[in-house]
Amino acid sequence: MEYGLEDFGCAAQPPIAVAGVLRAVVGGEDRSLEEALRLERDAVRRCSNSADQVEGMLTFLEKCPPRFEGKSFEGRRIPSGFHDITR
Repeated sequence: MEYGLEDFGCAAQPPIAVAGVLRAVVGGEDRSLEEALRLERDAVRRCSNSADQVEGMLTFLEKCPPRFEGKSFEGRRIPSGFHDITR
């Protein structure tokens, strides 16, 4: 049987973060601790460099629901002023 993210209550969650968790948990179960931690670090880096991370922080501060799109900033500049609100 095939399952989708909505089957686990993950449909409204940030897709990059959900994919990272799944990669780290499923991909790391048969690996050494060092390799599993590397998978986790890679997932955190991908999340930290995403538009979804910015969306999550901004909507938390604005007290409104997020709209995650699964977009990355890789190779692009983080929006101006973003670091000002996170300090």
